[in-house]
Formats: sequence, structure tokens, C-alpha cells
Amino acid sequence: MLEQLPPTQRAEAQVLLQVAPLLIGAAALLGRADADAERKALAVVLEQAADLAAAGEAAGSLWLAAAATLRTLAGWLAGAPVDLDALAEPYRGLMRQVME
Repeated sequence: MLEQLPPTQRAEAQVLLQVAPLLIGAAALLGRADADAERKALAVVLEQAADLAAAGEAAGSLWLAAAATLRTLAGWLAGAPVDLDALAEPYRGLMRQVME
């Protein structure tokens, strides 16, 4: 299926497929008032994943955008106000769908 996409869209889809499980997990925990310890633990995992995603990447990289999204969600899990507009697309749209 990915092979049918143009190269740019294929690359974006590959990055999104790798970070989507973390984003979905974060969204699930954001909605749970009883998950403080789990939110904190996942925030650490998201920060680590963001560091890995950003390592060695050049400005404009799809991985840098993914890393920024992971860091934003880590902040939300740590108590920062949730602001979907702080996310770049396609992450904003994905999180909007997952959180509604």
C-alpha cells in the first residue's frame, strides 16, 4: 500500500506509522484522571523517543516534526495545557481524531 504513494507521502506515512502508537497511547492517558504515574512514565518514553527521532536530522526533516510532536505530548502528559493547535499537520489532525 505504501508503495503506491508518491515518495514524499510515503516517507511521511512511514514516520507517522512509527510514532502513531506513542501518540495514541498519550491520547488515551490524557483522558484518564487516575493515570498520573502512567502519564509521567509515558512522558519520559516520549522524550526519549523524541531524542532518538531528532538525532542527526537536518532542519525540515520529517523526523524533527515527529520529535517536536512527541515533546509536546510529553509536556501535556506532565501537566502542560493541551493545545492541539500547537501541533503541526498531520499530527494535529491525527490527535484531534484520536482525542474526540
